[in-house]
Amino acid sequence: MANSESDFKKELLDSLGGMGYHAHSVSEKFQSGIPDIWVSGRELRGWVELKYATMPKMGKTPIKLNLSVLQRKHLRDEQRSGGECGWILCVKDGRRWLYYAGSDYAKEQVNQEDFTVVRKYGEALKSEELLRKIRKDFVVGLPNQDTLQES
Repeated sequence: MANSESDFKKELLDSLGGMGYHAHSVSEKFQSGIPDIWVSGRELRGWVELKYATMPKMGKTPIKLNLSVLQRKHLRDEQRSGGECGWILCVKDGRRWLYYAGSDYAKEQVNQEDFTVVRKYGEALKSEELLRKIRKDFVVGLPNQDTLQES
């Protein structure tokens, strides 16, 4: 069960590989902003940025997505060129994990009530469902492309 972003990445890659996806970690030390993994399979063929957080102690506090400007730019440019891509946020809350997946590179935070996949300790990761959510979000419409501030 994921206790860090690297644990989450390993779990996701193992889960997708077990379902026949071609998925691998991407490490680019000479260029910032490159998403964490590349996925190719039934539900998605594209880049996915992974984020990990712990549940805030203050009630309904929104969880910050923390995409860097360069990560947002990469996702935006990929989408503008017709590529599918997105991000998945994993939040640990005691002995359960909450997941939210999307393709909106301008999104800043996720409200706690908006998480779409809940996983309890010992349950399998619903990785294919997360990819479906990225694709659905992408197909519904590209995010507002004017909201990204380049620096």
